[in-house]
Amino acid sequence: MRIILKKEEIKGNRITLSGEKARYLISVLRCRAGDELQVFDGEGSLYKSKIAGIENKKIVIDLLEQISLNAESPLNLTLVQGILKGEKMDVVVQKATELGVKEIIPAITERSQIRHTRKVDRWRKIAEEASKQSGRTIVPVVHEPMEFNSLLAQDVIARGEIPHLSLRDSQSETKQSQNRFGTG
Repeated sequence: MRIILKKEEIKGNRITLSGEKARYLISVLRCRAGDELQVFDGEGSLYKSKIAGIENKKIVIDLLEQISLNAESPLNLTLVQGILKGEKMDVVVQKATELGVKEIIPAITERSQIRHTRKVDRWRKIAEEASKQSGRTIVPVVHEPMEFNSLLAQDVIARGEIPHLSLRDSQSETKQSQNRFGTG
């Protein structure tokens, strides 16, 4: 089992959880004292841990050791995606996370029917869940939607931060380079 905690929640070798996270572990995953789990912070740290005890809707977790795991892509991939209707954007966020994208920038394009969205928190939660499911230790950053024209105005494409994808470009890239691909 894997759970994500914010870096601020991981202090010392013992963590006490209450509220929604404790309820999830106790009621949904049906964890018991002695169960082992993996705790990660979404920023690259992963810990082998064990449930020390459960009492009064609180769960105590002992962090046994920090695990060195290099499961992340050496490429720094950013996806600029025109906002899609319905649940299609949810799927894009999930699959991009599973593929190792480090940043997702929802773009408001000329043909976008959605000009403003309140779904950014939902997309961040989807990225978090997809990171848990796919074994990643880093949760990608999901930015607030930006007008695609403002991306162009900021000259990020011309500076090479979001180049177009071509076969010639992909063959000349090295592992140390920063690859950013955009659609829109």
